Amino acid sequence: MSHLAKILSLFLLATICCSLNASASRHSNDNDDDDPTNLIFDRQSYKNDSYVKLICTRYNPHRGVTKCKISAVKAKPDRNDVPEREQHCEVSLASGRQALRGDETQVLRFGADKAIVSWLAHEGTDDSNLTHWRMNVVHFDNCTLHPPSFMWIRLRLYRPVSYVVYENSFDVVVGSEHFPECRIPSSGRDVPRCRITFDERGMPVHRDPDHSFWFNQTVRDDDMILEPLDQESPASGHLLIDTIAPDDEEANQTTTVRAAIVQPDGQILELRRYEQFWYKGVDPYKLVAHSTAHGLIGVCVGLIDRNEFTCSQFDRRGQLKFETTSDELSLSLEFDVVNLAEGGMLLTYIQCTGPGPCHSSRWPMFFNTARIDGSDGSILTDVFAAREWNACHRWHARGDVKLYERQPEQLGHYCFTEICYKDRKKYPTDGVSWFDFKPICFTDRSQVWA
Repeated sequence: MSHLAKILSLFLLATICCSLNASASRHSNDNDDDDPTNLIFDRQSYKNDSYVKLICTRYNPHRGVTKCKISAVKAKPDRNDVPEREQHCEVSLASGRQALRGDETQVLRFGADKAIVSWLAHEGTDDSNLTHWRMNVVHFDNCTLHPPSFMWIRLRLYRPVSYVVYENSFDVVVGSEHFPECRIPSSGRDVPRCRITFDERGMPVHRDPDHSFWFNQTVRDDDMILEPLDQESPASGHLLIDTIAPDDEEANQTTTVRAAIVQPDGQILELRRYEQFWYKGVDPYKLVAHSTAHGLIGVCVGLIDRNEFTCSQFDRRGQLKFETTSDELSLSLEFDVVNLAEGGMLLTYIQCTGPGPCHSSRWPMFFNTARIDGSDGSILTDVFAAREWNACHRWHARGDVKLYERQPEQLGHYCFTEICYKDRKKYPTDGVSWFDFKPICFTDRSQVWA
């Protein structure tokens, strides 16, 4: 066979695979397939008042595809029943010899009109149990899927670890046994982190190879927080928050939370280490909040063994501006922080009102807001009126709380979002799920909830 004929054959094969294994269509507003048991959603599925979610409903074993509905929603403040805007697409994703698994699938918000779907496809025989990485970018304006399926052949060489999403591109931190510079050492220490940069159509920006070495992580933590210091200029550096977990995860001991800057050349500038007493079964990131707003870096870490937290604020050169440790506030497992333009930070947190563990209490729980002064780190409590949190009362399971500026050009307008969902990475086999997403906005000029 000639070289040209081989190329044409491969192109024809890729076209057939694309038509069989990855397709999308516009979806009406009916909700017949919205079974929350199959919900896929996590901390990178939303930003401020917008989110995407994936609900997978049917698996076709003959074609090896899973049918899903992906939705993009912009919520209205104080409303969770009538969104301001929503779009839906039906997608058929090539999942191989079994349906998509929630703990192996991720959906990420990608700007206002796109989403990234990443999953592991099970291929080969039952004995071999091969899994390969696949990914699509969904464009909601016409429900198209990118990239074409021949890219899957390239992605098979990598395993995704973490995503950093910008407005029109995204980085994927990857590991690979095929490339020594990206191989995870068995010791789990001094871990090389490679990345692939993709454009808005899901195609690698660089080729031959697709990946490049990025930085070394002291101790392996695949759940790390990694985001740009400046969303408009990703090359300015990234905030890295990771943990050094206890060697014996069966015991209660101390976890180290590390905040650092990954500089443009890949060098790590460590900002601070926080010691956090670790309880078995508690996600340490539930006790970490951060902000990169207004050219500053704010980090707050709570200590679950006692009612205490430490908040630090740095400039982008890594210089400490202030730090405060306090036991004045009754923090639970959900709180968040945002840097203020005039300096200091705003902290919102959930306060328990009854006895017993906060995350399982049947007593009312309230949102409270405190201001941390940027000049001396002093804390002004009860900045705004407390408001009862009514979300997620089913089994009193909590999702998340996020604080953000409603409109950065209008200082003093803030929102926090009640988010309740089950993370399928942590609860892959539990058949029960739930979802609630509700932004609540307020202003510091009137001291009254909007």
